[in-house]
Amino acid sequence: METTSEAGLELEMAVAEQIVLGTGIVGILIALAVSGLTVRNYIEGSLPNRYFWVLVAMSVVGFLFASSIFLAFLLAFGIYGLVVLD
Repeated sequence: METTSEAGLELEMAVAEQIVLGTGIVGILIALAVSGLTVRNYIEGSLPNRYFWVLVAMSVVGFLFASSIFLAFLLAFGIYGLVVLD
């Protein structure tokens, strides 16, 4: 038989797992959207080749390491390209 504190702890852990999963999914969707817009602008010829390939390399590194710091760099770099280079 479990105590109420053990049951509450399990509930809190389940909620925390859902929050981490949700924020991860949102972060990935935002990164994909920014990358997609950047690719579209590259295809239209409004982005330099070097910028595009650095973005691709950062995406691969971020995916392999699955780290939020690489995701943040990817987003910042992609947004910079969409705002400044556009």
